[in-house]
Amino acid sequence: MLNKNRLESLLKENGINNLDIKQVDIKHRKVPHSEVLKYYNSLSDFIQFVEGNYGKLLHSLGIPADTMNKMVDGIISPNIAVRLKIPLEWGGQVEFSNMVLLQSHPVGDIIDQFYIRQVADGVGENNTVIVPQSLFVIDTDRPFIISSSSGSFSPMGGLAVDNEHKSDGNFL
Repeated sequence: MLNKNRLESLLKENGINNLDIKQVDIKHRKVPHSEVLKYYNSLSDFIQFVEGNYGKLLHSLGIPADTMNKMVDGIISPNIAVRLKIPLEWGGQVEFSNMVLLQSHPVGDIIDQFYIRQVADGVGENNTVIVPQSLFVIDTDRPFIISSSSGSFSPMGGLAVDNEHKSDGNFL
């Protein structure tokens, strides 16, 4: 199993320098369809919560107000996603405290690899998956993870950063 130092290094190697992680016990489970629906039905409320409490900060980080407004109305931006810190299949709950708004690229991709590497490390003989008893998960009190670079979101998704203001590798 990958240890905390190796996982923190994995994040840093991919440009995420200040995101804390914590180890949690998990219980792998089959997720009922009703919980998946509850998650999708809660997205608009969560986005409204984030916009209402952190809108000015998010706008200053390059997320336009109209993008957030469209998301509240159910129109998802191509480079913004809502993820669960602890996925449902690992015992996570559909609660605002377990949700995080993030950039799909590169942040979401890096965090996906962070989780996949932990589970993939538990593949045994004949490609059987050994389900771990605990995993490291992102640990942030803020309901978003957005690059603190002075770049801006391009209309096609992706983070456009001008050459003068490259990302400092810090994420909020």
